[in-house]
Amino acid sequence: MVKPIKSTTFKGLGFWPYNFKMIPVETISAIYEDFLTTEDPKKQRGRGAFYTPRFLAEMVVDTAVRGEPNILDGSFLDPACGSGIFLVILFNRLANRWIRSQAGRINYISQAKALQDILARQIRGVDIEETACRIACFSLYLAYLDFFDPPDLQEHTERTGQPLPKLLDYGDIPGRPAADIPVILKADFLAEETLCGETFNCIIGNPPWEGRQSKLSAQKYRADA
Repeated sequence: MVKPIKSTTFKGLGFWPYNFKMIPVETISAIYEDFLTTEDPKKQRGRGAFYTPRFLAEMVVDTAVRGEPNILDGSFLDPACGSGIFLVILFNRLANRWIRSQAGRINYISQAKALQDILARQIRGVDIEETACRIACFSLYLAYLDFFDPPDLQEHTERTGQPLPKLLDYGDIPGRPAADIPVILKADFLAEETLCGETFNCIIGNPPWEGRQSKLSAQKYRADA
């Protein structure tokens, strides 16, 4: 299902040169869980790193936006985003909503700008694990590129005149590159300084669990989020 493409296609992003169009985000989530299990199974259990099936994430999003006609004009936060399933679903809905509102008055450049504006203004995720943050960014890249035909990074770069923006925000960690659009933050959400001053219309996600069928690691979110 994967087709080799030019090796320069993912230059600068650290991706290997293949076309990932046919990989659904839930598969990426399952791979992420497998990675953590292989690397450190005790850490996986302790941090509650278990992915949320897409149908459950869709149901949660449906419940969150139902009866709130203006909520999709607001901003969303997933404070324990893992591989990004909730953020991808939200991004897809926000992007489709914008596309429908244009009634065909879209060109490639304007669409790229609008979708990047959605990432910049309406989507935010936090996770304490760097592996999760990277995979969440990767999932959002795939969701973003899927709105273009073909969903090819090299062609997108050539047509827009710029590479995909860096989405991973390392906060104050020294020596790490700055994000172009700070969408995914590597941090402990429960730390006092995390997201200080930022506000959101809706917090949505699946908090960490200490294990399957067990209690929540985080019993509550910060009230000032």
